[in-house]
Amino acid sequence: MKRTVSTWAAYGTLALLGFWLNGMGSILAPLRSDLGVDRAQVAFYPSLFAIALVVTGLTGERVIGVIGRRGAMTLAVVAMAAGAALLCVPSRWVTVAGALVLGVGCALTLQTVLVALAEEFPTQSGRANSEANGIASMMAILVPWLVGGAMLTGLGWRLGYLALPLAMAVLVLVALARVRPAAGTPRATPALSLAGEHQPIRWRWVVLVLAVSAEFCCLLWAADALTAWHGLSAAAAATCLSAFLVGMAAGRMLLSKRAAARSLRVVIWRQTALAAVGFTLFWGAPWWPVAVAGLLIIGLGISVLYPIGVAHAIAAWPDRPDAAAGRTLLASGVAIAGAPYLLARLSDVADIREAYLVVPVVLAMLALVAPLADPRPAAGASISR
Repeated sequence: MKRTVSTWAAYGTLALLGFWLNGMGSILAPLRSDLGVDRAQVAFYPSLFAIALVVTGLTGERVIGVIGRRGAMTLAVVAMAAGAALLCVPSRWVTVAGALVLGVGCALTLQTVLVALAEEFPTQSGRANSEANGIASMMAILVPWLVGGAMLTGLGWRLGYLALPLAMAVLVLVALARVRPAAGTPRATPALSLAGEHQPIRWRWVVLVLAVSAEFCCLLWAADALTAWHGLSAAAAATCLSAFLVGMAAGRMLLSKRAAARSLRVVIWRQTALAAVGFTLFWGAPWWPVAVAGLLIIGLGISVLYPIGVAHAIAAWPDRPDAAAGRTLLASGVAIAGAPYLLARLSDVADIREAYLVVPVVLAMLALVAPLADPRPAAGASISR
């Protein structure tokens, strides 16, 4: 893979998403404390974010057609920075607006970056997507440490959430300005098809919904669970959340090439089994270090499901990649608005330990739909060809 300025601009844009989006899991607890609301009320913020994903998924193809992919990616960076800044203003309604603006920026990022990489690397789209998501996950690892460290030193969580990515956003905008306009022009990508076949997108869409549901249940509420189950402080729990993100990053960097060369159903079965082992440790651990180790293993298990699932979904519509990317946004929006919010509601009504049983149910559903998403694994479908 020969990486160009366009490649690094795409990687940088997705890395900003990785920081600010995954950072929501680290800031929800202190934000809830600042605003004086319960867990279900602060869970409304990811739901607002999800609404923005859905709306952008329905309209993003037309926006990209008007301003081009480079223009849409630039708009995405600006919107993410503005949304993150608004989330840090100590006002309920301003933070509501921040969640919506951040959602629009992240949605445009997902709809432009993954397709841009697939067009630049048509025979290695799965590897490029996983590499980009791996870099984004590595950026996300920094969030718990920066937010937790800022809280422990008395500087406040807002500094940890904003300082580094805002500086990086400037560099990404400079890189985007150097990308030739032709690199941002949407075009058909017939080389994206898997083994030359056009498979239905429906069940691949369901795979994405379930994979993102499991990921965000852990991302948004694992820190709260560590506090409730093991008595960790908010700062310590936010820092321990990095174990999940380390697992995600390691999985995407180390497992992506092998996953891209295997059938989708095999990848789903292997990764959900690994995630189930990690969840057993996390949920049933008598001591917090064991629970953190479980989070690490869950991250490893879930890691490649989203990037590989996106590559397969886009490959289902090789002549309409932007439309296919829009459908993946709808999947993410439905997932983020659904399972994590259900978990939060159940935890307020009953107990967060019981509520967390939503995760193994989602993993079991993933394993069940795998044969439907990949009906002919013996054909050797591969996104790395």
